[in-house]
Formats: sequence, C-alpha cells, structure tokens
Amino acid sequence: MKSGNDENHEFYASLIENLPEGIIIHDLKKIKFVNKTLSKITGYTKDELLKMKPNDLLPVEERERLSEYAIKRLKGEKTPTHYRAKLMRKNGTEVACDFWASSSYYRGEKSIVVIVRDISFEVKMEEKISELETLLTEVINTADDGIYVREAKSGKIVFANKKFSEIHGIPFEKIIGMNSRDLLTEKEKERLKKKTLNKIPKRIELRAKGPKEKEIIIEETVGAIKNKRGELEYIFGIVRDITKKKKYEAKLKKLAINDALTGIFNRHFFNEFIYKEWDRNKRFKQSISFILVDIDNFKSINDNFGHLFGDFILKEVAKILSMSLRNSDFVVRFGGDEFLIVLPQTEKGVELVEDRILKNLRKWNERNKDKNIVISLSFGSGTFYPYKGDTVERALREIDRRMYEDKYRKESQR
Repeated sequence: MKSGNDENHEFYASLIENLPEGIIIHDLKKIKFVNKTLSKITGYTKDELLKMKPNDLLPVEERERLSEYAIKRLKGEKTPTHYRAKLMRKNGTEVACDFWASSSYYRGEKSIVVIVRDISFEVKMEEKISELETLLTEVINTADDGIYVREAKSGKIVFANKKFSEIHGIPFEKIIGMNSRDLLTEKEKERLKKKTLNKIPKRIELRAKGPKEKEIIIEETVGAIKNKRGELEYIFGIVRDITKKKKYEAKLKKLAINDALTGIFNRHFFNEFIYKEWDRNKRFKQSISFILVDIDNFKSINDNFGHLFGDFILKEVAKILSMSLRNSDFVVRFGGDEFLIVLPQTEKGVELVEDRILKNLRKWNERNKDKNIVISLSFGSGTFYPYKGDTVERALREIDRRMYEDKYRKESQR
C-alpha cells in the first residue's frame, strides 16, 4: 500500500510530465531532467536529452548569451527571468521559444530550472500580421484618398496617410497630434458650432485649409470605432479633395442656366423659374411684370458688319439691360436678338426701368460713335396678376404683341 507521500510524488511527477510547456533542469554541464513536452518540442527522446549538454540544444549564435545568463543565475546575480530564443530540433531545424528561468536545488545540487514554451505558431502569426500591416500601410499610403483617424473626444489625429498630408499641405510628422478642427477654415468652424448633429454623418462636405492656407473643399466619408464597452473611441475619415469637381459642377450649372454668349440667364432657366414664381405670386396675391426687348434691325447689323460684330452687339445690349435693373430683377436671353426682363412684385416700376435702359443706351451710342452704328431697341411690357387668373402663356403673348406694336410704330414714323 502506497503512503500519502508516494501518492503526492506521483501526482506532481505526472503533472510536470504533462504540462503544456517543456521543462529542463541543468547545471550548464549536463541536462538533469526533461519532461515529455520538451521531448516533443525538440524531437529528441528523453534518454537522448539526458545524455546531452544544454548548449547542444541551442543554435551557435544563442549559446554565449544564454550561457552568460545561466552562469550569473547560478552565482545568484540578477538576470532576465523571461527571454525569447531558439532551440535546435533533432532534425536540424530551429524552433522559436519563450523561456522562463530560475535557479533552484535539484537532488542537492544548485541547478537552473527552465520552462520552455513553443511559440513558433505565434511567431508565424506575428510575421503574417507584420506582413499584412506592411502591406496595409503600403496600400493606405498609395491610396488616392486621404485617410486619417482621430480621437472621438479630443479630435486629436492619431493616424494619417501621405495623401491626407498632401491634401492639407502639412508635413506628415506635424499632422499627427493636431486637432482635426484646426484643418478647417475659420468660417467652417463657426458654421459647425451652430450646426447641431445628433449623430455622426456618413458623408459631409467641408471647407478646409489646403496647401499654403488656400481654401479647398473636401468630401469626407466618416466611420466610428467603438471600444469593447460599446463606447465611441475613435472616428476615421476618408477624405477627398473635390475643389476642382465643385468648380466644374458650378461651371456646368452656370452653362445650364446661363447663355453662353452673353452670360445672362437663358430660356431654360426662365422655364424652370417662371412657373414656380407664378404659383408663389398667386399664393401671396402679388403681381409680376415683364419687359420684352428686341434689337431693331439686327439682321441688317449681321449682314453689314458680320456675325462677330453682331455677337458683340448682343453682349453689349445684355450689359446695358443688366445695369439698368434692381437687384431683385433679372434679364433672360429669350431667343435670337430678344431679351426678356422679369420684375417680380413690380407694378409701377416698369416705365422707370425702361427709362433707365434708354438712358444707358444713349450713353452707349454716344461712346461708340466711331463704330458708325446706333443701337435701337423696341419694348413690349406689362404687369400681370396670377391671382386674378393671368397665365404665363397669356402674359408672354401680350408683351410680344406690344413689342411688335412698338416696333411697327417706330418703323411707320421713319
């Protein structure tokens, strides 16, 4: 029958043998004890290991460093208790391991007890992760869009790629640690102060500082990074400089609603605007006035002076009409040599506007005597009341009729 001490000994012996970490006890000269796990790690049998010296299990480049640790430890000097090194397998390959070492007495002799953990899998994973991080960093830094990460509470930028640095014209080393709001224009900061956001917008357009403090327009796609507790910790942004795009869109919009020759509004804009304005005037019981303007004898100007000069006259007339209006009025190139002036909420100001046009026209004719041409204009005007049943079509027909009456009257007086 076994005593309690025998049972305890068997329990601890079994525990040590089957630990997931390898155990080796040595005194630098010889290996005194190994468990099964160390045998599995190295590929040697236990009997083979007990006939070896500790350095036999180490690559040549590791022997001096680890032997120095062991000597100091046997002398009672302080050395690292945890370190990373490699062991040599029986088949000649190396295996990365973590070591935890201490000194103790084994069978009456001072010895080194080392716990060995095979970390080859972790090392491979670390290498893979490192490769992926390198690849990811390369991809991020070669991206066409700026990418950055900021702290949610402080706004401090903790990561940015090269493109983000280029967009704002700030050296990469300076942009880290900046507050992201400092990259915005002062007007944009004020605008954001007044704007209440219940949640982070997924996409937002912002006016920011670009290279040499020049204002740029950026489009930012925003995302949130939460911690394990579900709290918002970081915000990342993907930033694109859309300044050129915005200018191009503005140019396209202008081309869509402005006459390419004269720069004033075109017929398309008038058609989009007038019915909405008509309904508004009807709802608020307001009037609207029109002045249809036609250049007299424009065909003969083209025939006698050429189409380039005719284009010049059209542009000059557009300028004369525009400078004669109130801020609330506007002029449209209605077609060919016809211009339509729209005077919202105007009833008695039509004659005043016509007088200003004629006054400015006389000044133009006086300044351009050397061109041997006198510009003459015919008018057809009227005030209409949407809330009384007037329609856009009736109004346009009426001013067209009145304009031709004015033209006919002047021709008959010659």
